[in-house]
Amino acid sequence: MSEQQEKQFTLASVGIKIVESQTKPTKPGKKPIPVWNILGNTKPYEHIIYDLSVKVKKWHGTLSCFEDPTEELVERIQSEGALSFKEQLEVKQERAAQRADRLDKRADKHEKIADTAYKTQKQIADSIPLGQPILIGHHSERRHRRDLATIHRNMRSYIDESNYAKHLRERAELNREKASGEYNLTYLGNRLEEAKTNLRGVIADIEGTSSRSGFKKAEGKQLERLLLLKTQYEEQVQTWQELIDVSGGIQYSKDNVKKGDWVLYRGVWYQVYRANTKTVTLHFFYHDQCWSNPGEYYELRGHVPKDKALAYAQEKYGVDLSCCHSTQINLSKALIS
Repeated sequence: MSEQQEKQFTLASVGIKIVESQTKPTKPGKKPIPVWNILGNTKPYEHIIYDLSVKVKKWHGTLSCFEDPTEELVERIQSEGALSFKEQLEVKQERAAQRADRLDKRADKHEKIADTAYKTQKQIADSIPLGQPILIGHHSERRHRRDLATIHRNMRSYIDESNYAKHLRERAELNREKASGEYNLTYLGNRLEEAKTNLRGVIADIEGTSSRSGFKKAEGKQLERLLLLKTQYEEQVQTWQELIDVSGGIQYSKDNVKKGDWVLYRGVWYQVYRANTKTVTLHFFYHDQCWSNPGEYYELRGHVPKDKALAYAQEKYGVDLSCCHSTQINLSKALIS
């Protein structure tokens, strides 16, 4: 086995594959450039990949660079190893904070350009008397038209740069929220279900009970790769569950939500038509048609028992909720009254 093959085998053992390819230029006359794509199980090693001496960028979801990173990547992986899932989240938060700072600097730059453009057009506009028409044939016609074009161009630049700066500020704020590491219960619940789904899929592939595996048990290198993924998904499930528990846990379940009760789901109170193991069945009206839809317990933000909800709506508003699928009445006050 050659040295290059040994390095590829080392990367394959951790689920990473480096594929040499070429860029696909769209500009006429531009030649393709060799590029190396880093594929596979890259998440636990992104702290190494982004820190390589060769510049790595993510393009359409794929990590790629213009030089072969195989040798350095193998050495770093062997010396530093993979990050745990918790450490991956911490690195993700750090990178989000750095991204927020970069976006703020870019926003400052575009705000400065917008401010300069506004002052330029205002200075020119103030020099023209209010309501002054273009004097056709006069020696000032050419200068007047030029000034109006400059005003229009700078005003357009001011609007575009201001809007783009606002867009960058919003992105920076979003990244600051990511960097804070504070997640709402809906996000945590979705990530937990996603990790559980991935774990079930990998177990099915290992045991040969999925169509994806051809109903054959995994063997050899495929088994090693799947066992590695299984360990990672188990860690993800554990981490997301711990974060849910720290945030107070999921308050509602089949034990305390019953058929006929009312729950607050995505800002609206709905009547529960069935309490399932993982979800509640709710009814929605859309274009005069009634649809059933499951709502996850972790997405519920309020719960009022049937008798209290009916009594409160009847007494306070004279409304019979027993024949309603949903209501805009604030039923949370029914628990206080």
